[in-house]
Amino acid sequence: MLESPSDVLTSMAGSFGYAAPEVMLKEGHGKPADMWSLGVITYTLLCGYSPFRSENMSDLIEECRHGKVQFHERYWRDVSADAKDFINWLLTTDQHKRATAEEALTHRWLKGDTASDHNLLPEIKAYLARAKLRRGIEI
Repeated sequence: MLESPSDVLTSMAGSFGYAAPEVMLKEGHGKPADMWSLGVITYTLLCGYSPFRSENMSDLIEECRHGKVQFHERYWRDVSADAKDFINWLLTTDQHKRATAEEALTHRWLKGDTASDHNLLPEIKAYLARAKLRRGIEI
């Protein structure tokens, strides 16, 4: 358990698709890595697919290291600018500029009442089907 903000881990655990750049690059990581993962999870929950989708590890590392998050119009048109801003803040590649948990809780998207009634079920089903197919191909 990390006691202070300066404490870091050097071992990796978890799924690479949710791992912060500093985790994949084995630079040592702390609580900011969890905030990155929250950004990936939030992105995925709002549109139905992951922000980083490279097929191999080296491309995934590069994609995360550059941190270029795309909000494709088809899936994001009904999502507020505040939600996108929140995600971008969490997916900041520089862990020292990334939102802390305390800061994230003050973000206007979490405090506001900007909500969407867009049905994400078709996108989530398509994502799950692609993931199942990918697993079947790997076997």
